[in-house]
Amino acid sequence: MIILLNLDWSNLFELKTKIKKDIAIFLENNLSIFSSSKQTLDKTKRQNLINKFEKKSINGELPLSALVPEYKKKYMHVDGKTVGRLNIEKIKKVANEDGFYMIETNITNIDSKEANEIYKGQWKVEEGFRTLKSAIEVRPMYVYKDEHIQSHVFLCFLSLIVLKYCIYKLKKFYKDNGEIQKKSQWICL
Repeated sequence: MIILLNLDWSNLFELKTKIKKDIAIFLENNLSIFSSSKQTLDKTKRQNLINKFEKKSINGELPLSALVPEYKKKYMHVDGKTVGRLNIEKIKKVANEDGFYMIETNITNIDSKEANEIYKGQWKVEEGFRTLKSAIEVRPMYVYKDEHIQSHVFLCFLSLIVLKYCIYKLKKFYKDNGEIQKKSQWICL
């Protein structure tokens, strides 16, 4: 990853085409990152949406009732209130932004690599909250006093930690002992 400080945004897109590596740019509390793998992913997603549009369209036009919101927002020009067609200028503009994403942080003494690693681990935190809400059923809470609410949330969080630890240990046990492979071979026979 290449780290650039105080770069002029107007030169950013030119720089992206010249350098095929990941770029990180710090601007105050914002971290702008270019990732070549995200660029490929963005390009593929956009092309898939364009292909879907072309399959559904008649003479390059599609009725608004058939438009998916993804089309309307990024790639479409809507004529009146009846039909939409691809907007080539919007597509080119979005293509220039492929591979870029921004991280905003309130931590001032953090380097770009560390901020990016924290961001990449965000899905683990979000998965934990989903587990709290669904499997552990944090909600609804039928408690009203502050100390009861805090105790309830603490117990739910503690159960999340125990659950995740058990899953971790089971995965490690099965990986180390090859139990999954043995059972899957037995089932296939």
